Order: sequence, then structure tokens, then C-alpha cells
Amino acid sequence: MYKELPGITTPNDDDILWRYMSFEKFVNMLDTKTLFFTRAYKYEDPFEGYLPRWVQEVYIDSFKDHPILSYSVDCAKKIDEIRHKYVMCNCWHQNEEESMAMWQQYRISNTGIAIKTTMERLKNSLKDNIEVFIGEIEYLQRSTYANRYVHKYQESKSDEKWLYLPYFHKRTCYKYENEVRLIMDADQIIEHVFNNTSVEDILNNIFIKENLPDIDNKGRTYNVDVNTLIAEIVISPYAEKWIKSTVQSVVHQYKSHIKVKQSTLLKGSYC
Repeated sequence: MYKELPGITTPNDDDILWRYMSFEKFVNMLDTKTLFFTRAYKYEDPFEGYLPRWVQEVYIDSFKDHPILSYSVDCAKKIDEIRHKYVMCNCWHQNEEESMAMWQQYRISNTGIAIKTTMERLKNSLKDNIEVFIGEIEYLQRSTYANRYVHKYQESKSDEKWLYLPYFHKRTCYKYENEVRLIMDADQIIEHVFNNTSVEDILNNIFIKENLPDIDNKGRTYNVDVNTLIAEIVISPYAEKWIKSTVQSVVHQYKSHIKVKQSTLLKGSYC
């Protein structure tokens, strides 16, 4: 289910979102009725979830007088490590129209599928009990990153979820992605993995320093209502004509009436 996160910008309900994927992944989504969330640390960007040094220091200082977590500095570092391992993301492209760059980036040009939805549909489609934060990625230059973070931190420091803010920031070299990101609440995932033990209790057990369960897989699925989620299915502008009928047949097999259309980016007149 959707939950607001202070300090991030959430798209308007009628804003259009796209998710580009291979035909195989599209069929899997219909079959499992799930979205796949990838562990953030598995992405190729080495700065995913990066915390400025001064924010790390503030974070660590906040544990110095904690009544339960006596090994405060080590604990703060461990919390950051655990959360980073369990933060999982699902990414969308925000745009009124299709993006040729997105078709090409994901190398799915011949049989690729783009799912078109709106922010409202996306929120309403989420069916799992684990809370999901949704926000626009803010693209920051290195020179302004720290100053911007001061403002963000002041807005959100009263909320324990402020540590998710770095996952809604990226460097300006990724600005072309125009990304909207979904993030599952890692604390709830951790508690589920550890049999509903609270994060504080987990951190007070020495075994956590040696082992993090369920950490080797790439991510996890999240239950969605596919018919609520998908407003329209668009087929790659590079696809052969038969691909459309195949996709329509697959959609019909899953007893769905979602509209399927061929991209016209490379057809027709410009005006």
C-alpha cells in the first residue's frame, strides 16, 4: 500500500508514467500479478543511496545516548548497512508521451513493451501490506548536493524514514531518465525476514553482525492488481506487425481487456 514520505516530491494523480520491459517480463507480470523490486545496491550506479558525510555524522551522533542500543556508533553504521541491503526499488519513466531514449536504453527494441499508467492507478494497484513510498527522483549537481540536503534533512528529520531520502536523489548525468521511483519500506521487510522481530531487537542480537538472511537474491515481488495498474500497452516502434497480435492474444488469455497498440514514433506524419 502507498504511504507518503516527507521530503520527496510525489507526482500528481493524473501524471502519466511508463515502464519499459521485455515481452518475457511483461508475460511474467501478467502471470504472477506482481511488480519486481530490485535491491538498490544491485544497480550499477555506485552512488545509489549515498549519504553526504555530514549527514552520516549527524546520523551517528543521534545514537550516542540511545537507552537500548548501547553500542551506538557501531549500531548506527549497522542500521545503515542493513537498510541499504534491504532497500528495494521499482522504477518508472514520467512523460506525457513515449520516449525513444527509453526504448533504446533497455535494448528491447524488437519485442519490447511499454506499460502506460497514471500515478493514481499505480497507487491504487498496490495490494501488499508492506508500505511503498513513491516519489520523483531529484537530480542534483555535486556542488549543490550538500546544501540541498540540508533543506531536505530539516524538513524530514523528525520522521524516522528520512534515511530513504538518498534513494530519491541521483546525479544530473541521469536526468534524462526522468524517473519516478517506488521503494518498499525496508524496516518492514527486515522485520518480516527476521520473523517479525523489531529492527532494534535485531540489532541487539550479535548474530546480525555475521549474517543477513535473504540477501543474495536480486530483489522481491510485490502484489498488484494488473487491470488497475495498466491503462494501456504500447509495443515497440521497431516491432514486427505480428507482435501486436501476439500480445493481444496473451492479454486475452489472462482475461484482461487492456488496450494494446503499436507505437507510432516511426510512422505517420509529424504534424
